[in-house]
Formats: sequence, C-alpha cells, structure tokens
Amino acid sequence: DAQESRGLGDVYKRQLGYVLKLANNASSQGAPLAGAEKTEAAVIRLMGELGGHQGALWRSTSPSLQQRADAVAMRLRLAKHLGDSFGLERKTRLDEITAELSSLINETRMDPQKDKRLLQQLLGDRAVAHVELQLWAKALEDVEATAQLGLPLWPHVQMAKGGALLGLRRPVPARPVYEAVLEAEPDNVAARWGLFYAWADQGAYDAATAVMDNTAPERLRRVGLEGRTEEDPDWLAARVASARVRSWDNQYAAAWQRLHAMRISSPDDAGIRLALSSVAA
Repeated sequence: DAQESRGLGDVYKRQLGYVLKLANNASSQGAPLAGAEKTEAAVIRLMGELGGHQGALWRSTSPSLQQRADAVAMRLRLAKHLGDSFGLERKTRLDEITAELSSLINETRMDPQKDKRLLQQLLGDRAVAHVELQLWAKALEDVEATAQLGLPLWPHVQMAKGGALLGLRRPVPARPVYEAVLEAEPDNVAARWGLFYAWADQGAYDAATAVMDNTAPERLRRVGLEGRTEEDPDWLAARVASARVRSWDNQYAAAWQRLHAMRISSPDDAGIRLALSSVAA
C-alpha cells in the first residue's frame, strides 16, 4: 500500500545517506588511488548489503549481473505498491522491469558461470512481475523454469504461483501452494488471503470462513519495544470478508449481523457499506 511504499522509500534514503557519508569521509582523507578504489568497492558492497541496490548500481563503473538483478528487484518491489493496480504508470513500470529481467535472464544463461541462484532470483522476480501484470500463463512458465533448476521455491515465488493459478481459475492446485507458504511463514497475511480465495472459489465456504476468522482476529496489535497498541490494518478487511463469505453460503442473517456491528464502529468505511448492500440485495 501507499504507506508501505513510503516506508520503503524512507528506509532507502537513510541507508543511502549513511553509505554516501562513508564514501565522502574516505574521499576527504586523501587516500592513495589503490586505497580509494578499495574504499569505493567496500562502499558499493555495503550499499548492496543495506538494500541500496540502485545506488550501488549507479556508483559501479562495471556493475555485475548480481548488482543489476538486485537493483531491478528493488524497483519491482516498489512498483508493486504504486497506485491503482490497473494504472497506466504502474503497468508501464512493470513492463519495463519485465523487459529488463528478461534481458538479465538471457545474459545469465549465456554466462559460462551459469549462476543457478542468480537465475533462480531473476526467474522468480519475473514470475512476480507477470502476476502483477495478470499474465498468468507466463508466470507459471517462470515458476516451472525456476523449479527445474533443482532449487527450492522461495515463498514469494510460491505466492506468484498461487496467484497465477487463481487467476486461471484453478483453485484446487492453488490451495496446497498457499498452505506450503503458511507452513513456512504462518504470519503471511497475503498467503491467508490466497488460501481463503482458493477455498471459496471451490465452494468450500466453511473452510474459507475458518481461514478468514483466524486472520488478524484481534482488532488491536502491539507495536514497538514500548508495547503500544494500534489497530491492525488487516483486521477490518478480514472481518468484512468473513461476513461476506457467510452470505455466499446463504447465511444472510449471520452476515448482516456481523456487518451491521462493524458499520456502527466504522460508519464511514466504504467496504462495509458495499458488503451490506450486497447482502441486502
């Protein structure tokens, strides 16, 4: 969402400022050329380790395939959170990122080293980009190509696989994909939503209800070392979905009761009003 995107930008700026300060300090000390080159290399490496991949790419005179892959991975992460899912700017950026990933994949395959882990990263990222562009079949092709490397699928690639299967209206094979992600990452809310839709799209409403009832069940969550509380941003959406799935299962009274209670506590929420209208119809 927009808040997460701003947060990523703030973190990146702080990291970039820190490593640039290191570089400037080294430069001001008047180190010999060889020492300056080593310092610059160390700064570039540190920028990458801190997540400042685009900055590391800019400072490198001959960036490696890995540096270029890390930079485009960061741009993909940010582009996912750019405005409307169907917005033109978002699509344009994702198209550019997908093209760059394809170019890097070709270069990596032609490289005598044939770095399998780098190829795993690039194919997985392109699978994610294809899902964001709703190119479901292409996403599954990338997932399959990743699996053929003989390396385990990372959770975010499994998520891409699940999303592509749901996009192709294949909820039955999507279900175990999301279950595998949740086994590795029990707090992955996106995977819980995926599992919810995998069950619901099969008409297994009891199972879908159980998933959503246990997603962000508490309205307040503890944050920070001081233990302050704030409303869980996933709580309301999960409660609305929990009510709506009951209406899909013809439990209209139960759905209405839940939504009406939420309307009282959150009268301005458009999602609640829309869900109430749907149940009333």
